[in-house]
Amino acid sequence: MQRQQLAYALPFALTVLVETVQLNYHQYAVSHWFDAATFAIYSVGCFQVPLIELVASPLANVMMVRMAERLRDGRADEALAVWTRTTRTLALVFFPVLALLLVSARDLIVLLFTDRYLPSVPIFMVWSLALGASVLQTDAILRVYAETRFMLLVGVVKLLIIATLIGAFIGAFGLPGAVLVSLAATLAMKAAVLARMRRLLGVGLGRLAPWRDLAGIGFASAAAALPAFIVKAAVEGPVLARLALTGLAGSATYLAIVFPSGLLDEGERLAVRTWLQRFMPGVMRAGESES
Repeated sequence: MQRQQLAYALPFALTVLVETVQLNYHQYAVSHWFDAATFAIYSVGCFQVPLIELVASPLANVMMVRMAERLRDGRADEALAVWTRTTRTLALVFFPVLALLLVSARDLIVLLFTDRYLPSVPIFMVWSLALGASVLQTDAILRVYAETRFMLLVGVVKLLIIATLIGAFIGAFGLPGAVLVSLAATLAMKAAVLARMRRLLGVGLGRLAPWRDLAGIGFASAAAALPAFIVKAAVEGPVLARLALTGLAGSATYLAIVFPSGLLDEGERLAVRTWLQRFMPGVMRAGESES
């Protein structure tokens, strides 16, 4: 038993160390190659949107517990369903937020850091794309199956890709290239983990993730970005007011698309209605009376 625990824990501990270096390597490289003013612009572009920690991490922890329980009881199909539902839930939140971040990137940077950091906007837009990739909580799956050695291998390869290619990416794309190479390495390693998952779960590629739902949610999010962009372009005045109206237009359009589309199940519809009733009780009562 002790040997099994060490076989799980030691690679996992090393993975955490490698991931810490990997997550910060692009900033180390930029700070080494550029002056302090340029690094400040880069750092602002890479500021953290706390959604991953607030939403993805708790959902991933719950997913790991539920999957482990079902696998222990020999219910592999139900374990797969837990994974796909978690992925779909994260997409329902993260895809529209990502779309709004891309539309509102300039205003958000100006509001938080002033227009002196406008060069940070393209960096932030590329950085935000990681939010979309985070809907696939592949590390959590590897932990469910105690594949910590493979996790360590993935982390080392990812770090090597970034360290090897970051110079070329910066030369080709400028400062956004440092973020782009990290994003490319992340997507490549997620693809590798998905390939591993096919063997672990014993399913084909079509059942490995809710691809149709992900495509539908992505389409709804992209469609909702259009009215948000129009509002942003049309509204003049304080940046905070424009951000609020842009977010409202995008969010309302997104909900108007996903509600009748079948992308939400009954439980999710109820959750959204409850949330809306909390913040807009008058609007919801009016809608219910009309229906």
